[in-house]
Amino acid sequence: HHGARGGFPDQAATCLLALAEAARARHAHAEAEAHFTSALPLLPDPGPARMQALKGRGEARWRLMHFEDALSDFQAARALAANLHDLCAEVELLALESAVCDFCDRRAEAAALIETAHRRAPAELPPRVQARLANWLGVARHRAQRWSEAIELLSQAAALGDALGDHDTKVGSMLLLAYDLGRSGRADEGARLLDQVIAICERTCDVFHLATALTNRVELWRDRKQPARAIADLERAIRLGNQFGLDYVETAGTINLAELQLWQGDLAAAVASAERAHRSACKRFRDRPLPVVSLYYAHLLAHAGRLSEARAVAESAGVGEAELSEPMIALLPPCLRLATGGGSEAEWDALIERARRDAISEQLVEIMWLRGKCALRQHSPAAATRALAAALAEARRLSSALSGPIEADLACAQTMHTRTPTRTLVRAA
Repeated sequence: HHGARGGFPDQAATCLLALAEAARARHAHAEAEAHFTSALPLLPDPGPARMQALKGRGEARWRLMHFEDALSDFQAARALAANLHDLCAEVELLALESAVCDFCDRRAEAAALIETAHRRAPAELPPRVQARLANWLGVARHRAQRWSEAIELLSQAAALGDALGDHDTKVGSMLLLAYDLGRSGRADEGARLLDQVIAICERTCDVFHLATALTNRVELWRDRKQPARAIADLERAIRLGNQFGLDYVETAGTINLAELQLWQGDLAAAVASAERAHRSACKRFRDRPLPVVSLYYAHLLAHAGRLSEARAVAESAGVGEAELSEPMIALLPPCLRLATGGGSEAEWDALIERARRDAISEQLVEIMWLRGKCALRQHSPAAATRALAAALAEARRLSSALSGPIEADLACAQTMHTRTPTRTLVRAA
């Protein structure tokens, strides 16, 4: 401050950048953003120092969930990198842009950015950039459910991050790696990795990754049939998001809680949680609300029979199936279209066949159950009975708590079926 006012802008900028980096290292992202912002007017020349300051501020803003501001900083820094012919910096900034788009659920855009970074990367990259590139390529493979490729890339990124002392890359890669190990039949290995991440984040006061790790551990507890521990982890993550102003963490935790509540058979609680998440996303992410939150809320409204509301919320998401690169999320728009518009048996058959390939755990059961409910509402007891019997068989195979409510709906369909009068043809004498 005094250096800038006393006519020593270069020294002042150097001090401010050092303070910003020190703040980032201890996860004080609001402080880091303020120091980077103070430094930028002292760096008018479009040189490497300004590029690094914009990149640093973008990273701080990303952690503060100021996604659009972070993207603006990364894009401005990338333009400077291009003018400076710094290809390594361009590749790193493309990876960072991909990361922010992924957090905004702009998954197709995120995938395109990281693939561009991979394609443009020179043969010799600095290890730090290699680590970030491997991390976010691993994320793209994870979103495409290409588990083995994701595991290889994320393992590489975590190892490089550890060797370099790059906390964010190490911990971020370990988080997703733990999940993918669980999906690949290596649940115990994934659980140990998650415990390590949580311990590291608690020790370093990294609230952002701690809350994410708690959210990811839900899958472990659910697979182990320990729903109370899953709910406890989610509620802690939501509290951390609320306490530290991490809007994305709080909103994502709440929509995940809604899914878990549905899988426990409590549709009313699930709808209430999803409504909170949807309202939060619309309020806090006005420019680009999170489409997956709106789509899942609409999905739950359809389960509850509130079809006109479901249709309106789905339309408000503003995305089509082609814009959702994650296969299991891309199932939601066609499912909602059939549920709210009256799909044919052939259309439902095709969707469920696709869900058998792309859905995970109870997500397939959700869709099968919704098909049966729709048939019940359309007074088609025979179709409802077939659909609900298939959903019940799948739920029992998974030992799912959804078995109870599905069984109740099946009993209703069977009762309706037995009461449906049959027509008798009377021949004329």
